[in-house]
Amino acid sequence: MVPCASVLFSTLAAHWKRPGVAELLTGMGRDGAKGLLTLKEKGWHTIAQDEKTSVVYGMPAAAAEKGAAQQILPLQEIGDAITQSIRKQSRPVTP
Repeated sequence: MVPCASVLFSTLAAHWKRPGVAELLTGMGRDGAKGLLTLKEKGWHTIAQDEKTSVVYGMPAAAAEKGAAQQILPLQEIGDAITQSIRKQSRPVTP
């Protein structure tokens, strides 16, 4: 198996027309951290799972170390954070 979270995130950063929300959940290694940082730099809202609720804190820890995650949350709070971010992004901008 080849790690691919960073490839996915980097592809989104390069080709998705507008920023969205990305999250990095439990997993071994450092995959995903670089790509999540790229998304953050492109204006995406980025979230990583916290250590306490991660089975393996490798991937989210790497994202936290790189400053790639704007929020580090317990698993049970990530869904609501995604919803809130999408709602915020969807609001029309008024002059």
